[in-house]
Amino acid sequence: MTETRFPDGWQAIEPGRVLALKRQFRKELAPDHPLAGAEFSPVAVHEAEDSVVVHAPALSPPYYLLHLSWADAPPRAPHGLSDPGELAEIFDPPGDSIDEISLWCDAASETGLVFVQHLVNGKQVIDALDWPGGRPPGSTAELVAAGWRHITGPLRPRAQLEGAWVHTGQVVEYWLRPVIDDFFLLRAIESPGEAISLRQLIPPDDRIILCEDRAALAAQLPRGFYCRARSPMAPGYGLSGFPADALPEGRGG
Repeated sequence: MTETRFPDGWQAIEPGRVLALKRQFRKELAPDHPLAGAEFSPVAVHEAEDSVVVHAPALSPPYYLLHLSWADAPPRAPHGLSDPGELAEIFDPPGDSIDEISLWCDAASETGLVFVQHLVNGKQVIDALDWPGGRPPGSTAELVAAGWRHITGPLRPRAQLEGAWVHTGQVVEYWLRPVIDDFFLLRAIESPGEAISLRQLIPPDDRIILCEDRAALAAQLPRGFYCRARSPMAPGYGLSGFPADALPEGRGG
């Protein structure tokens, strides 16, 4: 049997730590991720981070990386790896890769959009894609203080009518490809009686694609894209892993 080789900075797990790391990995693992129902074994840890790689021979890809938070945080989907050699690019320099992605909007009007990259070293990168003005937020704590909320479902934007906030009838979804250091963010807007429009936000692209229905929308999605969330009861990537209706090949309904 060929010995698995890991890049510099990674080391094999001492036998006495295997069970503890496996227990913690499973605790922080998204319950609807395929890895949750599979047999896996921790095989390596990073010397500078609480990051663990496990091997699940029955799955494809067979390796998964998760940065352990050691806290009662929302469970997450680990990053899939085809080969341990990919770790050299993820941790270069160490700690500079994405551990989680979250989206935020104004809690009252369900408008605006802030995109937050949570790095494995605990830092946050804030990108105020649609901010009302003034100094942009420096952290998610500032977003909470400003009355913004973490998006865990589709936005149903509201606008003021005769002094009251009323729903516009639109449904807004965000789609992304959760690949470390290589991701896009797409926004789909469905309006009553109109086509579904799709626009790329990261990296920015002003072109708008019109889709007649959901099947046409799915056909436009690049490979590996998943809906950020469709229902508050079934949050998407960054909260509970890939939803059951994910489109791993970018096709289908």
